[in-house]
Amino acid sequence: MCLVFPNTYHTGMSNLAVHTLYGILNTRTDCLCERSFCDEHLLGSSLETGSPLGAFHVIAFSISFELDYPNVPKTLLAARVPLRATERNESHPLIIAGGPCMFSNPEPLADYIDACVIGEGEEAIGEVMTVVSKARENAFSRTATLRELSQIPGVYVPSLYNPVYSAKGELVGMENRNGSGLPITGRVVADLDEYPCASVLVTPNTEFANMFLVELGRGCRRNCRFCSACHIYLRRNRSLDSLKNRILSARGLSNTVGLVTSDLSDYPQRDELLAFLLNTGFGFSVSSVRADFITEDLLAGMQASGQRTLTLAPETASAKLRVLTGKRITAEALLSAVDLALNHSIINFRLYFMIGLPGEEDDDVEAIVELAKLVRLRMRRAAKRSRKMGRLTVCTAPFVPKPFTPLESVAFADAAVLSRRIKLLRRGLARVANTRLTLESPRMARLQCVFARGDRTVAALIEMIARGQSLAQAMREFGDKLKTYTDAQAESGCVRPWQSITPPAAQNNKGLRKD
Repeated sequence: MCLVFPNTYHTGMSNLAVHTLYGILNTRTDCLCERSFCDEHLLGSSLETGSPLGAFHVIAFSISFELDYPNVPKTLLAARVPLRATERNESHPLIIAGGPCMFSNPEPLADYIDACVIGEGEEAIGEVMTVVSKARENAFSRTATLRELSQIPGVYVPSLYNPVYSAKGELVGMENRNGSGLPITGRVVADLDEYPCASVLVTPNTEFANMFLVELGRGCRRNCRFCSACHIYLRRNRSLDSLKNRILSARGLSNTVGLVTSDLSDYPQRDELLAFLLNTGFGFSVSSVRADFITEDLLAGMQASGQRTLTLAPETASAKLRVLTGKRITAEALLSAVDLALNHSIINFRLYFMIGLPGEEDDDVEAIVELAKLVRLRMRRAAKRSRKMGRLTVCTAPFVPKPFTPLESVAFADAAVLSRRIKLLRRGLARVANTRLTLESPRMARLQCVFARGDRTVAALIEMIARGQSLAQAMREFGDKLKTYTDAQAESGCVRPWQSITPPAAQNNKGLRKD
C-alpha cells in the first residue's frame, strides 16, 4: 500500500493521521506501507523506495482539506492510473480514501475513489486490508472485492450508488445498485487508548519541527455553530496514563511535546498532564486553547518551553456575531489572556477572525480593528516595562459553511461584500503599528465552499484544476454551477450530497457518551 497525503511532505508529516495509519499498517504481516506526498519530486512515486504508485496494490488517500481535492486526480494522473473508478480494471490499484473530508462529504471525489472509509480509520483500515489480502489470495475480481469492502461497517463504495438528478439538475436522491442501505454510518473507535495517536517519526521538515505530537482527545463540547470538529467527531479523551507512557517513549527523540486537541482546557486532567511534562523535563506546545481558559500554569509552561507567541481564535469581535457563531469569547476574556501572556514574556500574538458571516455588517468588521487596537495598546504598555516590543498578526478568512454544522445551509458571502470588508480591515489596521494583516483569498474560500458542499458534478471542476487549468479559467468554465453550491441551500424538500453518510458525532451507540 502507498499512503498518500495530497499536500506537501511539510504539511503531511504534521498530520497525526498519517503517522497513526502508517504505524498501524506496518505492524501487519500482510502489508507493507510506504508514503507519498504532492511535492513535485515525489508526485506519482513513493518516498521510501521511489516506486511508481501504479505498481502498488492499494493507493490510500488521507484527506484533511477540501482545497487538496485537485491533488487526488493529479496524483492518479502522475501514477498513470485511470481517473474514474469505472475505467479501472484488475491491473490497477484499488483507490481508497479516508480522513475528515470523507466523513463530512465524500461526493465531490466519489468518481475517483473505489472505497471511502467514513469515520475514524484505526480499526476500519485493518478490516479493509484483511479483505484486500483475502481478495488477492483468492483472485477475486475487482467487482467482487468492492462488494466485500462494502460489507465492512463504515465503508462507502460510490460505484454501488448512482445520484439521481431532476430536470433542473438538482440532486433528488441516490439509486442503490447492490450497496448497503444509506446513510453509511461512520466508524467510531470505542477506546482511544487502544490506538495511540502520536508521532511515529520526528523530523525537522514539518510545521512542528522536531516536535513529538500526541493527541489528547477528539471532538469538542463547545458546539460552535460553524465548526466541523464539533459536529462530526464524537467527544472523547485519552487516559492520562496512556499519554504519559506515550510521551515517555519519545524521550531521546524530542524534548518538546505538541499537545494536539480541539481545546486543551477541556482535557479533564490538564493540570496533572502539564505538571508531568514540566517535572520530566519536556517542553510543550499547544494546538488550541480558548482565551477564556488561559491560566498561569499553562503560560508558565509555555514560557519555560521558550514560546514567545500565543495564538487565539476569537473568530468574531462583536456581541451579535458571537451569538450567531456560538463562539462567545468576549473582548474582556481576550484582553485578560493577553495581559497574562505578557506577564510571562510571551510578547507576540496571532488572532484569527472570520468575515462574511450571515448577518454581518460593516461595524462588525470595524470591531475587529478596534479589538486589535486594544491588544496592541496592552503590548505597548508591557514593552515599556520589558523594553521588548512584540508583533501582532491578525489572520482573517471568509466564512465557509460546512456540512453537518448548524450553518451548513447559509450562503457564501458575495464577492463585493467580502471586498468591502477587506478594504475596511486594511484601512483600519494600516494605522496600527507592529500589526500585520493576513487574508485568505476569497476566491479560494469560495472554491472551498463548492468542494465542501458539492456533489459528483463537481468532479469536472476538480479535474480541470488537476490538469493544470488556471483556477480562474476553471471556475469561469464551470460557470453558474458554482452558485448551486455557494448560494443558500433550501432548508427542506431537498437532498444534500452528504446525506449519504452519518458522521461519528451523530451517533451515540456502543455505550459511548457525548460529554
